[in-house]
Amino acid sequence: MMHYLMAIILFIHGTLHLPGFFKAYELIPVDAIRTSISRSAGLIWLTASLLFDLAATLLIIGISFWWVFGFTALILSQLLIIRFWTDAKFGSIINLIIAVMVFSGYSGEAYQKKLTAEKAHFIEMAEISHNLKAYPDKLPLIIQKWLKNSGADSITAPAYLVLTQDLQLKTDRDQKEWDQAEAVQLISITEPAFLWNMTMNRRLITITGRDKYMDQHGDMEIRINNFPVVDEYGPKTTEASLQRYLAEIVWAPWSAASHHIRWIQFDSLTAEALITDSELKTKGTFIFNENGDVRSFRALRYRHSDDEAEREEWIIDLLKYESMKGIRIPVLAEVSWKTEGDKQTWLRLRIRDIKLIH
Repeated sequence: MMHYLMAIILFIHGTLHLPGFFKAYELIPVDAIRTSISRSAGLIWLTASLLFDLAATLLIIGISFWWVFGFTALILSQLLIIRFWTDAKFGSIINLIIAVMVFSGYSGEAYQKKLTAEKAHFIEMAEISHNLKAYPDKLPLIIQKWLKNSGADSITAPAYLVLTQDLQLKTDRDQKEWDQAEAVQLISITEPAFLWNMTMNRRLITITGRDKYMDQHGDMEIRINNFPVVDEYGPKTTEASLQRYLAEIVWAPWSAASHHIRWIQFDSLTAEALITDSELKTKGTFIFNENGDVRSFRALRYRHSDDEAEREEWIIDLLKYESMKGIRIPVLAEVSWKTEGDKQTWLRLRIRDIKLIH
């Protein structure tokens, strides 16, 4: 929706440059422009108009580098406005709006290139490290039961998997209605790593989120219409990201046998997992039902990365299971924070599809 509005602004502004060309070549009377315009200047007015229209067209059809033509048109337009300031000065206001749009376009294209590079690196890493050797008899009984019940013990472990998710989110503590979003997540099986990309549309606003853990580093970024508004990184974010990877092996049960994870079974339905990645360590508790399904995951986890941030209880409740692509996985989950006894569910997640990439 937003890109249509941006295209309309570009088209209108491009059209407003045509009178300069018409006056220069005396094609039609243009009383609004009192200053004399040479034919060479008239061609520049026409060029700016055509470039604005071209940028609008490319934007509508989804060409990411539309902003290059928009930027060129913007420079020409502002130079013309300065030259013919008396008649054209109010065009600077529209140019200011277009400058914001152009920066958004540039930032968006750069961001997509970054995501593409991260995905390529993730796939290369996952495929190179794909040498999981499982020893089910060495695992606690409840973990063995989970692997058997999920079907993971009878399917060759993939290098990584791709999850398509439908989301409901509450980004504000006092928010009444749930926002709708969708996400795609890549989870590595052998080496701890994941990439998660989310898109949420709110009328004229597009919110994108990217969370990742890879190469012993975690960070999370949120953008509104391609403008970065949140960029969380540092030791606390990295620990929280590794903890997220640990929790989400519920969708990749083969990883339970990874050499990065050590299990301690507390009772017949509870086991603690300690995950180690180089010098990094964290842990979480898996709670099972009698059938061997993971019912919930709990951990003390950082919510933010600032100096004052402390670990809070983080809970994932797994509400429904189905068999997809031969593997039994949770398809409905809720994610909550529990602060001073108050449990706040901020995310509802439904798995739409899973792909096992060998």
